[in-house]
Amino acid sequence: MRKLLLLSTTVAVFAVAAHAVQAAPVIYTTAAAFDAANAGATLENFGTEIAPGRNGVPTVYDYGSFTIEKEYSRDNTGSQAGSWRGRPTSTLADKITFDNMLVAWGADFNTQEGGNGVGVQITVSFMSGNFIIGTVGAGNAPNEGFLGFKSDTPFDTVRITSVGTGNDTYLLDNMRYAVGYAVPEPASLALLGAGLLGIGALRRRRTAA
Repeated sequence: MRKLLLLSTTVAVFAVAAHAVQAAPVIYTTAAAFDAANAGATLENFGTEIAPGRNGVPTVYDYGSFTIEKEYSRDNTGSQAGSWRGRPTSTLADKITFDNMLVAWGADFNTQEGGNGVGVQITVSFMSGNFIIGTVGAGNAPNEGFLGFKSDTPFDTVRITSVGTGNDTYLLDNMRYAVGYAVPEPASLALLGAGLLGIGALRRRRTAA
């Protein structure tokens, strides 16, 4: 009986640990698929212009619930009526940071306007490291399209860089984001509770012995 109790406790704890392992984000290449999977996400159309910062220095634009920092600042980039225009390098990003933790993010991209045609890369930053979501306009990839993702691990930062050397210009519009936390499934919580109760019972038996 003691061996059986120990086995069930071990199985419960390991099952919860396996559920907690970070899975790769789910990638969306159409706005319709993103919206269907993330009902209630906030839509940002960049309809309000914010005065641009100086050229050649990092500049931060505050949109209230998030900021966009240009780590590499160039003329004619920043907030525009109806879109965001960026031109990062391969190492200095346009960094979008949110006040709250997110579970999903996506936007329409257009790399046809200016730049050197290398495309842009979208990366999400987790506490455990960075994950490359994908690229727009790189190589033979289309210069326009939607790119988004959903994650079971909350995040608050999305980085946009140019692919390869040089820097590329892009327009970003119709940005979507979903605030929230990844909540453990009820079955996992019940399994964790059973595991903890089993450990407690096993300790009591050992103390009594």
